[in-house]
Amino acid sequence: AGLAHVENMSKAKPEHFVSGTLRRIMHPSRMDRDYVEKKCTPLMLAAYQGRASEARQLLDDDGVQVNASRVSKMLDVNEATERGCTALAMAAQEGHVDVAELLLQHGCNVDTASLLAAVKNGHAEVVELLLSRGADIDGVDIKGETGLMKSVYCANPQVVKLLLEQRASFTATDKMNRTPLMAAAVAADAIALKALLEVNAVVDTQRASLPKPNHLLNGN
Repeated sequence: AGLAHVENMSKAKPEHFVSGTLRRIMHPSRMDRDYVEKKCTPLMLAAYQGRASEARQLLDDDGVQVNASRVSKMLDVNEATERGCTALAMAAQEGHVDVAELLLQHGCNVDTASLLAAVKNGHAEVVELLLSRGADIDGVDIKGETGLMKSVYCANPQVVKLLLEQRASFTATDKMNRTPLMAAAVAADAIALKALLEVNAVVDTQRASLPKPNHLLNGN
C-alpha cells in the first residue's frame, strides 16, 4: 500500500500518514522501547529494523502531499534524534547496507557518526560503502577516537584491515594522546598489533606505560 494522503497536517500523527505496513514498524513490540523514547521518525525506525521496502515507501513522495513542515521533517533523510542519531547512523549500527545505500541515494549526508557506528559494530560492508561515498576515514568522536582506534578497541580485525587498506591514519592520537597502536596494546589485541606493525606504525615509548607489542605478539 502507498502512503496515505494527509488532510490535517498540523494535527496528524505518524499513524495517520503511513500505510498499514509502516504502522507495523512503529508498534512497540517490534522495536526497542528505547528508540520510541528517543522520538524516532518512521524513516529512522525502518532504517533501524532494516526494512528497505518500507523505507523506500517513505522516501517516495508520490503518496504524500508534503505541504507542512512537520511531515517534511519526519520524511527528511537527515533528520536526527535529540541525541543526534540519524536514520543512516541507525542503519549503519545494525549493518543494514541495503538501507544505508537507499538513504545515500536519496541525499543523506555521510557523517562521521554513521561511519563510527558501523566500525564499532564490525559491519565492514557498511564501512566500505560509507568510505566510498566520502566519509572521513579519520573523523573522530567526542573522545577523539578515529575509526581505526575504535575498531581496535572493539576487536574487529576485518574492519581494522579494511581501514588500514584505505589508508587510515595510524599516527593520529585521541584525547588521551593514544595512537591506534597504543590502543591495540591496551586492548591486548595481537592481531591488530601485527596489522599495525606491518604498516610501520611507530610506538612512542615516552608515552604512558603500556604492554610492549613484542611481548604480546610472542605470547610471553
